[in-house]
Amino acid sequence: MKPAPWRPPPEYAEAIEALSAVPRLDREQVVRLVHAEAELAPVVDAFAARYAQTFSRADDADLRLWLLRRLEIAGDRRAERYWHLLAVINKWPFLPSLFGPSALRRPC
Repeated sequence: MKPAPWRPPPEYAEAIEALSAVPRLDREQVVRLVHAEAELAPVVDAFAARYAQTFSRADDADLRLWLLRRLEIAGDRRAERYWHLLAVINKWPFLPSLFGPSALRRPC
């Protein structure tokens, strides 16, 4: 008696469908990303080193993952909307958006 053929669980189909929605990069885009990463590495290293010093942590992979999570949260437009609504309710001054063209026009 032959064993039943293997059938992938439903999660496999969902994962394959999700992957099919991921945009494909062409060779030129990949090359640009690799060069950009190489150019930005010293900036990222300095940024991580400063955070490590400020928070008395080692500059390691755990710190960089922690930083990434913090930056993802900070970049969430829902959080910005929350603070905007809180400012309206409390009659606080509200800072311009961190996103979009207006953020690029602010003087440094």
